[in-house]
Amino acid sequence: VDALPKHDYVAVRYWDKAATEGGGALSAGLRITRSRRTGLWYIADAEYGHWSAMQREAVIRQKAEEDGTRVHAVVEQEPGGSGKESAEATVRGLAGWSVHVDRPHDSKMERAQPLSAQAEVGNVKLLRAAWNADFLAHAHRFTGAGSKGLIDLIDAAAGGFNQCPPLRSLAP
Repeated sequence: VDALPKHDYVAVRYWDKAATEGGGALSAGLRITRSRRTGLWYIADAEYGHWSAMQREAVIRQKAEEDGTRVHAVVEQEPGGSGKESAEATVRGLAGWSVHVDRPHDSKMERAQPLSAQAEVGNVKLLRAAWNADFLAHAHRFTGAGSKGLIDLIDAAAGGFNQCPPLRSLAP
């Protein structure tokens, strides 16, 4: 689509974090919006790269400033103590914004199923942008395993989709 519904949505930016500068796993933050009027989901923005931990935290803060306070930030917490510390550091860095931690337990493939099902019937739209072709290429090759970049980008999209509120809670 060329534009998002105006003032008719709730939005989440979901972060799947990595700390591998120059290669390896991607850090990915996707903004997913859901229309109160139509119930459709929109993948509105994708920011991803191979950043160091410091670079990544700066990008997360910059995207929060760009997104504004209407967008709720969600940070995936990886298992273990370092995952908890990393998630807590991001929450501290986003003081003043709505932010919480997601501790997923299912496999990445299981978490992607709800997004996949809705996309297959046309309920998920992409906001036209330079990242669309890359995102779609990753989505078509996603298997839940294999290349870390493919896993992380789609995992962030699925996480954002799964964090959008159900329709019953979208009353204006």
